[in-house]
Amino acid sequence: GATPSIDRFDPDLTIRGLLEIWRRNASLKD
Repeated sequence: GATPSIDRFDPDLTIRGLLEIWRRNASLKD
């Protein structure tokens, strides 16, 4: 599924993506 694709991405890009999602979730909570 999508898991193999994630491995292809650079760790930094993956972390940035997670941070962006986390920020969106945090903003929704506020």
